[in-house]
Amino acid sequence: MEKLHKLYTVDEAAKYLRCSTGTVSVVCSKGLLPGAWKLNNKWIISGKSLKALFQMDIDIAMTKDGYSVFKLKEAGKKLKTIHKYNQLKYVISLNGKGLTRASRLAAKECGVGLTTMFRWRRNYTLKGIIGLIDTRGKLQKKRN
Repeated sequence: MEKLHKLYTVDEAAKYLRCSTGTVSVVCSKGLLPGAWKLNNKWIISGKSLKALFQMDIDIAMTKDGYSVFKLKEAGKKLKTIHKYNQLKYVISLNGKGLTRASRLAAKECGVGLTTMFRWRRNYTLKGIIGLIDTRGKLQKKRN
């Protein structure tokens, strides 16, 4: 995001965060983005608050089919690791290493296994930031 003073609609913020407009609306309505306000019954979000979204430890309750709670901070850290991995892989491959070796070295430098890095990249490509949230054991249906 180049300009932090830019204002975003829910659709633009969802596109930037690579998540659904419903998720952005829930975040705004719960008051988790201090730079978001309603104007003519539509949410307006400041660029600074979008950037801060990855730096804060935010728990958001999801009500879809009885699933609950995920952390955006963890997803933001994973996204930063993916960007670092991509940069390192590119630099290492320029130094005459093959792509396979460059991938292994970059993942090792990031402190993540190669399989884990591939899984994170695939999930981010398919689902956006929501795909980086660890759901193993946390998002289970509530049982009565």
